[in-house]
Amino acid sequence: QFAKDEAFASGLRQFLDGVCQPSGSKVLVVGTTNRIDRLHADVRHRAELVNFERPERLHLEAMWKSYAKHLNEEELSHLAGSSMLQKATGRDVKHCASLCERETAIAYLNEQQALGYCHGAALSNCPGPKVERYIRCVQSRSIE
Repeated sequence: QFAKDEAFASGLRQFLDGVCQPSGSKVLVVGTTNRIDRLHADVRHRAELVNFERPERLHLEAMWKSYAKHLNEEELSHLAGSSMLQKATGRDVKHCASLCERETAIAYLNEQQALGYCHGAALSNCPGPKVERYIRCVQSRSIE
């Protein structure tokens, strides 16, 4: 749900008011967002927030290494640094790895018209995405 939606904020306030009565019972409501600043202050005030920091460069590099196995250490380091500057999350890494690999495979198959789209051998020589393609994807997902 879009947190700036007034109907959502109003409904959430009513829900929290209803479940958070001083009746002695405890209720756990779990929600996630990468944009806590978009959630109304009065809604944030009613909750106990647990913040998780974005991954550090070392962790981003490990994530990228698990997806982009064809990149060398220097490229992985550069990609992790760029990802950190863009405040990328694990979800961003997974999305960009998948998207870039899919787009690279489609482009390669389109160039190899003789083998056809569904022929398994068509992908045997398909190169992995270039590091620049991953970086463009991460930049496009950057939070303003």
